[in-house]
Amino acid sequence: MHPIYDSALPFYGDVARVEKDGKFGLMDPCGNVDLIWDYCERAFQSGLCIVNKDGLYGYIDEKLNIAIDLQYDEAEQFHHIINYLSPIESSEMSELDQYLARVKKDSKYGLINLKGDLILPIEYEKIEKFTITKNKDIIYLIKIYGKYGFVNYKGKYIINKFFDEAKSFWKKGYAPIKIKDYWTIIDINGDYPIKLKFQDIGDSTSNYDEYLTVKLDNKWGILDENLKLYMPQGEDNFIIHKNNKVYIKNTYVIDICES
Repeated sequence: MHPIYDSALPFYGDVARVEKDGKFGLMDPCGNVDLIWDYCERAFQSGLCIVNKDGLYGYIDEKLNIAIDLQYDEAEQFHHIINYLSPIESSEMSELDQYLARVKKDSKYGLINLKGDLILPIEYEKIEKFTITKNKDIIYLIKIYGKYGFVNYKGKYIINKFFDEAKSFWKKGYAPIKIKDYWTIIDINGDYPIKLKFQDIGDSTSNYDEYLTVKLDNKWGILDENLKLYMPQGEDNFIIHKNNKVYIKNTYVIDICES
């Protein structure tokens, strides 16, 4: 027996993605499928599935009807943010706004909810995936008109300042920002909690995110959650912190072991 499809994935929930002659579709358990998409995701996330036709992306619902028109150059899966919010904020949020997705159109990015309403207008050069601080602040790093800033999940600027360069907020509630030719730290209130000036600051996305890596005098060190600086001693390739050896490579903490 010859295979019916050129490719097929296992069922994920109630559907399986299949492909034939360059067209994709979602097959139900009875074998029903419409091969009409140039591309589609393998399953529904948050009740919607990303599809592409003629170079444009949109979303279909579980009845395979178009839920959000195909109009984007890029589209991403929705993220459920309500689990990160306080009970008061959660109770005030509509179900549609509990899910947000980044989309791209004409080289600009925006954020939409499940209805396709714009939470952030499609005018940003960059929108990074949100980070969550210890106080449950949900913060997106954005770039607009060549400058970086920070907005919350409602699309409101949390800091009334823009920077030449910046990186996403650390979960401890601080973000690396660049001013002229040096890097430093800013908090969620827009204040500068330390006076040190660094050559560079690493991303806070490693597996060891209790630290923020910093470059000072051509050596890499760490800031702990209290923003206390630790640097390697002499020719050591590690940093001693709380009786541990902390190793850094390519701006990231790569290993921690007992000293």
